[in-house]
Amino acid sequence: MGVEVLNVLNELFAPLTNLGSSSLATVLAVFGLVLITIVAVGYVIYGLVRLGKLLFSMRIKEFSLIMLGLGVAFLVVAIVMP
Repeated sequence: MGVEVLNVLNELFAPLTNLGSSSLATVLAVFGLVLITIVAVGYVIYGLVRLGKLLFSMRIKEFSLIMLGLGVAFLVVAIVMP
């Protein structure tokens, strides 16, 4: 299953591999992807910082309930995936 996903991504980004002889549209597409990636990384870092602050301010009971919920969610995903 993982190889199939890589094949799809390879087909998606195949036109962007020949940047040496590329058109203006390809350069703009690459520039747009870089900007989107920078914004996404910024949001991920911001979310991780907020999550860290939230976890440090939780009581033990709240933290335990969240960990229990995560455990149940992971079990459900593991059962549904195959």
